[in-house]
Amino acid sequence: MDSFKDMIKAVSNFGPRYKAPSYTTLQTKLVASSRKDVGEYVAEIKSSWAVQGCSIMSDMWTDLSQRSYINVVAYSPKGAVFLNSFERSADKKTGTFLRDILVSVIDEIGAENVIQVITDNASNYGLAGVLIMDRYPHIYKTRCSAHGVQLLVKDIYEQIPWVKKVFDDAKAIVDYMYKHTNILSLMRDFCDKELKKFSKTRFASHFLLIQSIIDAEEEIIRNDEFWKEAKEIVVFFEPLIRVLRLVDGDGSTAGYLYEAVEKTRTTWKLCCQRNPEKHSRILELFEDRWTLNMLNVVHAAACYLNPSLMYDKKFRYDNADVRDGLLFIEEKLLEPGERADFANQLLEYDSKNPEIFNFMSLTQMKSAHPRVWWEANGGSMPILQKVAIKILSQPCNASSCERNWRAFDAAQTKKRNRLLPEMLETR
Repeated sequence: MDSFKDMIKAVSNFGPRYKAPSYTTLQTKLVASSRKDVGEYVAEIKSSWAVQGCSIMSDMWTDLSQRSYINVVAYSPKGAVFLNSFERSADKKTGTFLRDILVSVIDEIGAENVIQVITDNASNYGLAGVLIMDRYPHIYKTRCSAHGVQLLVKDIYEQIPWVKKVFDDAKAIVDYMYKHTNILSLMRDFCDKELKKFSKTRFASHFLLIQSIIDAEEEIIRNDEFWKEAKEIVVFFEPLIRVLRLVDGDGSTAGYLYEAVEKTRTTWKLCCQRNPEKHSRILELFEDRWTLNMLNVVHAAACYLNPSLMYDKKFRYDNADVRDGLLFIEEKLLEPGERADFANQLLEYDSKNPEIFNFMSLTQMKSAHPRVWWEANGGSMPILQKVAIKILSQPCNASSCERNWRAFDAAQTKKRNRLLPEMLETR
């Protein structure tokens, strides 16, 4: 919609003399021009992979004709690039099958440019990731953290009765108001706020729905028990929703995820200590999902390589998870001849060498992305710098690939598409 609005503004600024391009021009010259621009944009992104690396993401979807597609996208800080789409309606989507699909793409773009493969939490993609790690030891597999958070919220909703009751009551309130427009209009007039709707596919929307109701507490309902437990849920879930907001979008967030998850864990442990009967099972569910669906050992090392977190001693070299992550990096991502220098440069980094952590770099550390800090200040530690840039450039979820492909589907229908076949074939 924003691009459409920009187009309308541009036409109005030009004035009544503007003449729209003809059908033929749209079909030929403008397509070729746009293709050239896109080609230059993609080439610029691909050129960054040698230094920053990229993450491979994949998504399966079904079009209006019930044909099954597997899409593959590469993400780096420069942007996301759609690499290929495979129509595989007749094939069984086993882990081995998906491995072969992803390997063909990895080989095409160069395995040396790929740092990680991000998959959702389906078992077939999980197996595909393991098989890829067997083939390419330097590539590590992570699961989509945003999907992991959604699954955790789903677990809590389904297994904790008092939480489920509050969620269901809140949903009933919102459903009732949206079904009765007069009541909804009155609520908007008195509260000047919108109530959030529930999404069947996004379980974290439960939290947003309850939060929006609490914002309009006085105007909606009088039920002390409901409000007490609703507020408790909001306080309890808030750190987890911060994790979701951190990772649920495009961005290089690997250097922040472990800290955000640890904050949630600490908050929930305190709640459990105050009321173990009510919260201990929720903490158990969190612990199960924490290692299975949210974090990879690399994420602890990434937080340590985030200079602002290391410098403030939030993550120390002697942290067991950090050490495991650094050992993984040393074994999997480095050549044997680089490992001694890597170990020595880690000590230099950990000692907060004042030649590295000078006034300028400390100032930059407060506002710059950790990857940018390493690009500017890590030159005296070249092996560690190379690894840090690649690790900190990676995202923690597959949102760049998990788009609504219906628009792509519509663009391929005969009614809407009159482009020449060779135009469609060009990627």
